[in-house]
Amino acid sequence: MSSKEEIIMGIENLIKKNGGDFGSWYVGIGLDADESLFKEHHVNEDANLWVYYTADSHDEAIEIEEFFMNNKRTDGEHGGGDDDADMVYAYKKTVSTNP
Repeated sequence: MSSKEEIIMGIENLIKKNGGDFGSWYVGIGLDADESLFKEHHVNEDANLWVYYTADSHDEAIEIEEFFMNNKRTDGEHGGGDDDADMVYAYKKTVSTNP
């Protein structure tokens, strides 16, 4: 598990190292990040930029997701995932990802 601050810093650093355009990224939460990234959003594991972390709790995962959507203007779905979802994931959107 990673702390809220570590997760935020990790995602911010990845985005900044890859152009810094927060609007071209999606940040979400899920119970199974692999399922969310590779099956739901069609992220290519080898070709796309992506990352995920396990937060300390579902509430913390929601706070991180909300931080990125509200303050950094990333794409995302407010409160996505189920009530136990504690994994925070981010990926750079491409023509092949959903959305």
